[in-house]
Amino acid sequence: MVTVVLESGWGLGPRSWDAVVTRLEGIPVVHGARAAPRGPLVLAGHSLGGLRARIFAAEHPSRVAGVVLIEASHEDQEERLAAVVPAELRARVEALRASASAEPVDWPSLAAAARAAGTLGDRPLVVVTGGKWEDAEVIAVDPTFTSSLMDLLMYEIAAHPVWREVQRDLLRLSTRARRLVSPRAGHGILAEDPEVVAAAIRAVVDEVGVD
Repeated sequence: MVTVVLESGWGLGPRSWDAVVTRLEGIPVVHGARAAPRGPLVLAGHSLGGLRARIFAAEHPSRVAGVVLIEASHEDQEERLAAVVPAELRARVEALRASASAEPVDWPSLAAAARAAGTLGDRPLVVVTGGKWEDAEVIAVDPTFTSSLMDLLMYEIAAHPVWREVQRDLLRLSTRARRLVSPRAGHGILAEDPEVVAAAIRAVVDEVGVD
């Protein structure tokens, strides 16, 4: 029996997966690699949890049968973002994010470990991406937005082309990779479209086909 291991994003916990887990009835699920049985495992990582899933897969290749990357971070994203997002805006947004989470993150170490992890070979991979802004030409700005919300919005607008690019780059990690895009979800896809996330996880579990 395959067990699904859920790796949460920065500042998020097991509750962020609730809407997804309710749609995975019949599939054993654990939160975090530390709680994982010996295997076989399908890893599902959201945001920063995507890097952690890839690192674990590299460290335990015999235990990991497949991977689902959900709006997952990419090891080169910070360098690419630095080229398109003004430094002052990046600093303000990073400060906002740090104040919203007590979880320390050593980004350079995580990025280096993900680069060293290499590819997944021929293990099944599904890259799940929010496509809410994929073809957007106009984004409504509410005049009541606070300066912090405006900073976050402007950051997302500037960063979106880079994010779209790195999500596609993740497909290179496996010879059996495919992409699912949710037109109604953004980075908060676990809550905005749990159906597509659960469908991706089920697809990899089925493809692994271990009883």
